[in-house]
Amino acid sequence: MRRPRGENRHSSVCSGAFAVGALALTLLSLPFALPLAAEKLGDPVGGELCQWVGGKWGSAQSVCITRACYARGDCGLWVNPSKWCRGLRIGDSIEEVYFQLGNPSKVEGNTYTWLEGKVDTIPLTATIENGVLQSVKCL
Repeated sequence: MRRPRGENRHSSVCSGAFAVGALALTLLSLPFALPLAAEKLGDPVGGELCQWVGGKWGSAQSVCITRACYARGDCGLWVNPSKWCRGLRIGDSIEEVYFQLGNPSKVEGNTYTWLEGKVDTIPLTATIENGVLQSVKCL
């Protein structure tokens, strides 16, 4: 089949490569875009979207916390960190501990402390060495 004048086979190859690149970029951006969309949507839709992408919904501030929170330094403060404590396992990474429990209230050496409750706070402690959970005392 003869191509019309001015059209060459390279233009269709470039168009296909561009489409594949655009699709790849879109798919790679979803883990970042969806939590932001969840925050904009608010409760209850935002909370469901946040959980769908593997995040934890902070309903008090309508924020979606993802596993990337440790690297960003914004895992938040949870009122009831013990709710997530029992899911931790010895050997979990510090990133997982922070994702599950939030930012600790205090760090002294290898001992990390989170406070449970708003008024009469109860400490929850963990030992983390070289970025790995060694022990945790859940309530």
